[in-house]
Amino acid sequence: MTTVDEFNATDHVKEKEDYFMASDEEAQRLSNQHWVIKDAMPSKQLVCAPVDMSRDQLCILDSGTADGTWILDLNKETGGRHIFVGTDVLESQLPTVYPSNATFHAHDINNAWPKEYKEYFDLIHQRLTLPFAGNKCKESLSALMDMVKPGGWIQLMEGTLLTTDSVEVNPCMHNYLKIVHAIYKSLGAPLTLSRDIPQWLKEAGFVNVETREIHVQMGASNKDTDLGKRGAATQRDAAKGMVEAARKLPKLPISEKLLDTFVEDFTRELGQKGACFPIMAIWAQK
Repeated sequence: MTTVDEFNATDHVKEKEDYFMASDEEAQRLSNQHWVIKDAMPSKQLVCAPVDMSRDQLCILDSGTADGTWILDLNKETGGRHIFVGTDVLESQLPTVYPSNATFHAHDINNAWPKEYKEYFDLIHQRLTLPFAGNKCKESLSALMDMVKPGGWIQLMEGTLLTTDSVEVNPCMHNYLKIVHAIYKSLGAPLTLSRDIPQWLKEAGFVNVETREIHVQMGASNKDTDLGKRGAATQRDAAKGMVEAARKLPKLPISEKLLDTFVEDFTRELGQKGACFPIMAIWAQK
């Protein structure tokens, strides 16, 4: 197996200037996001795929792990019986303190994975990460699929880029989606990504392909006050990065006047009304 040092030495990782969501608050934003999404999951489950977690020594990869919150949470739930690998494009976000059954490496999903990882993992998890592969989303997913053991599972979660909220009640939410759509297009990522993934999995020969739409409530619409605040903070910090990215586009997705006050306006709307962010969970077996 490739060592951490060898892995980092051969992987050309994007630094902060290449990742528009990078900021000092990004790790905290993603940690908050984890707990809000988990709360919205059926029975608060981290793994939708029917993996027998009672088995010992399952090899589990979390791609786009950030500060490792998903791994650390699942490790706690499963009593430390599994082997975890976490990767993220920003090495600075990776945890420095973690259990001995986990390792963390810097890795860009646009780069090749170590050959030793071919058909190595019993479960691969990736959440809200694939769009950063741009127009190579299908190829990036294929690389993940290659690392799943025969009989193993892959689970992905991506935003539907839709909302159940009306434009009259949540105008900022609709403007947020306009910004996200424009950024997806600039990256070359398909707006239909969450609907494309199941078909790509089937084309690759994966079976037992299932999907479930998760309605994540951010801000005042979340019944749990603490999680509501975490969700609002998550979207506020995401909006900061999105606005800066939007300003660099050839054409602004919303007016400059709206963009100038968008973070403040969106934060206020989330605090007063909240918003629903639908996410599609997709899982399949090799």
